[in-house]
Amino acid sequence: MQLLVDVRERSEFIDEHIPGSVNIPLSEFDSLDAYTPVFSGKSVILICRSGARAQSAKTEFDTRRISARVYSGGILAWKNAGKPTSLQQKKRFSIARQVQIVVGLSIVVTAALAGLGSAHFIALTAGLGAALFLSGLTNTCVLGSFLSRMPWNRR
Repeated sequence: MQLLVDVRERSEFIDEHIPGSVNIPLSEFDSLDAYTPVFSGKSVILICRSGARAQSAKTEFDTRRISARVYSGGILAWKNAGKPTSLQQKKRFSIARQVQIVVGLSIVVTAALAGLGSAHFIALTAGLGAALFLSGLTNTCVLGSFLSRMPWNRR
């Protein structure tokens, strides 16, 4: 028996998902051990939007000695193959896009304020850039996890 595990954030899953799939967001993998009995005896297939998060999830599964494979190309490839999804009518910005908006606006505002001559705002702008750099290196996003818990991203 196959079990399709969607590792995208809950808001992304709610907006569109593969019927019959189970949502366990990568950002909540600290509780993955609680799901181990669910995976027992099943062929686990990991999926996300394009495949990157599913690959990170596979590393977590491998660490816990849970057998899983990644659906190559993610839900985008699934849809391109003409397979069905459950699509909600009301579309929201993805968590990744919300992060881009918040960080981009923060950098513009702090850079403009730094232009007024305050070293504090220069340091804040550099800090935002460093946070983005670390997010990319570690494949984690504290701001994304925070935004996923906001009321507009919950149903």
